[in-house]
Amino acid sequence: MRQRVAVVAVLAATLLTGCTHANGETGPSPSPHESSSAVALRGDGPKPPADGAWVGAAVQPTTFTPAGRIQAFQDFERVTGRRLDVVHTYHQWQAPFPDAVDRHFLDQGQQVLIGWAGSDCPGIAAGRYDALIRQRARDVKAFGKPVLIALRWEMDRPNLRTQVRSAADFVAAWKHTRKIFAEVGATDVGWVWAPTAKGIAEGYAQRFYPGDDQVDWLGVDAYTGPRLRPFATVLQPFMRFAGEHPGKPVVVAEFGLADRDGKRPAWLAAAQRYVRQQPRIKAVLYFNGNSQQRAQAQLALQPSRTGRAAFHAWLSDPYFNTAKLKVTQPE
Repeated sequence: MRQRVAVVAVLAATLLTGCTHANGETGPSPSPHESSSAVALRGDGPKPPADGAWVGAAVQPTTFTPAGRIQAFQDFERVTGRRLDVVHTYHQWQAPFPDAVDRHFLDQGQQVLIGWAGSDCPGIAAGRYDALIRQRARDVKAFGKPVLIALRWEMDRPNLRTQVRSAADFVAAWKHTRKIFAEVGATDVGWVWAPTAKGIAEGYAQRFYPGDDQVDWLGVDAYTGPRLRPFATVLQPFMRFAGEHPGKPVVVAEFGLADRDGKRPAWLAAAQRYVRQQPRIKAVLYFNGNSQQRAQAQLALQPSRTGRAAFHAWLSDPYFNTAKLKVTQPE
């Protein structure tokens, strides 16, 4: 799931991890580590809710202009029945941020998770892009509002090897980028490390972890893939990993499911129950987009009244409405 110059490419690529769903499983009870909601963030980025969790989304627009992208989020909020806590945007490596879309939602008091594509990790670590990184840090500092940044999300994907190169290259690039932000004084950032759930389950994503002193939020992009599995099953290996790194809030930075012969509502309801059992999970972001013609890649909720109603159940649940926002009936 990446983003190129146009948000269209980002949203298109994002679905390549796949999506599958489940039946009505609630999942296992939380472990002692997972049930600890205490967090200890190092920077001045967004602070997670003490109780409950935020709900957000990435939304694929029809028109890839700032106005079109903003409208897509507003339309999604209207048809699902509530303002989002977190808006997930994507930026290619060279693109400036916060851009007009980020600024619009930050000015409205919403949280923004910026996916920053961060290609050429060896070049980043070697200082080739220091001027660019320093400018982004200045822009974030000047804007003066806390943001979440996921640097080169899904860094563990094999098809990103030409950009990321090795795990050591990624870690060096991460540390170098964060060091420049600190030197500039851009401390209003929550740094989100967001590998794939598949990479964690298969044991190779862990090598890309920069360290507890470098990461503020533990993120994950969690898709079920071709075989339909419960959300709890998809997320369980990552939650075990999170249990080894206590004190850090968890954000499911991307998840979603196609209709799958009408199974989506039950799958989303089971996912909702599972997240309620995991106090470490402080934000859950749905990926509302269609990247390919394959039926399994059609994650957008808009065509499906039952899908919208299932997501509305998250938005109307007090556990996921920590700001007590007004809730209306989904359209």
